[in-house]
Amino acid sequence: MISPYCDMATAGKTKLEHIEIEKTKLNGLQKELLLELKEKESMVEERLKICPEVFGKVSIDWDGQITGCCSDYDRSMIIGDIKRDSLNNIFHGVKIKKYREILRKREFEKIPHCSRCFDLMGLQSKK
Repeated sequence: MISPYCDMATAGKTKLEHIEIEKTKLNGLQKELLLELKEKESMVEERLKICPEVFGKVSIDWDGQITGCCSDYDRSMIIGDIKRDSLNNIFHGVKIKKYREILRKREFEKIPHCSRCFDLMGLQSKK
């Protein structure tokens, strides 16, 4: 019953953070257990050794724009346009090379999209 609420949710929050436990139809013991789990949760930022996105793949949007990250929904990391250049040229181009160098050095904060990447955050209890 509890396990579906203990995984990651979007925007770096756990699903327990979104539940008003007091307002649920759970019995007292179940509410107590959820409150205890909610109290023990914490978000811990854990970066990968190196981001795999720009080193092995790119994402092509519906209009041909190519971005360096598959979760770049705001299109802030556009590296080329498939209608104007070959995929090979874009994949080995100047723009993506800049991203690779920054990420190789683990300077995530230099790329706004990467500095707030939710894929690099893990859920960990305080214990």
